[in-house]
Amino acid sequence: KKLGGPGASQRAAQGMLDSVAREITDQERLRRVRQHTEAAKGHLAEKNFAKAIELLEAARELDPVNIDVESLLRLVRSGQEKEERRRLLEQRLAAIQEALNRERFEDALGQAESALKEFPNHSQVLKLHTQASRQTEAQNRRRYVEEQLQAAHSFLEKNQYSSAIVLLERALETIPQDARLTSYLKTVREAHETAQGENLRQEAIREAKRALKHASHKTL
Repeated sequence: KKLGGPGASQRAAQGMLDSVAREITDQERLRRVRQHTEAAKGHLAEKNFAKAIELLEAARELDPVNIDVESLLRLVRSGQEKEERRRLLEQRLAAIQEALNRERFEDALGQAESALKEFPNHSQVLKLHTQASRQTEAQNRRRYVEEQLQAAHSFLEKNQYSSAIVLLERALETIPQDARLTSYLKTVREAHETAQGENLRQEAIREAKRALKHASHKTL
């Protein structure tokens, strides 16, 4: 009696066919993995990170244990993160610069401080922060000087010279050697001296008139 028979031969042939089919399937799977990987590298070079990740995730589904695919996927995600940070930095710098150009210095300073939290010690952010800080300080000084000058002018219009002088002297203690405050203080002091001189002159005239009137009464 022969061993195996027709049934055994059929099973062996079917096994061989299955093995060939698996080999063909594996080759096709690996070909598609390589195809996805190469395409992903091209998209990475063009900084098209989303498409590169999509292709590499498809390759990982085909070959979950492929080390090269995993390594490239990490590289792409790292590049995507760096590119997003770069774009965010550009947006922050542009917004700060625009605020400075429009002389919205306090707004620029606030944005620069926020940017420093996101990008600590970044040279461009630090430079704009310093610029915004100086401009804000200068703007606040100008605003303070303007307020003090207006207040002093109001006193001057009411002939309240002493109040105007005291106010301007205190303002100069806050902002020493400010040209506008110094100039206006000089003007107020001169006006005060003129007013005092005029008051003395008028008082002398009045005194002379009283003396003349008194003399006239005596003559009569």
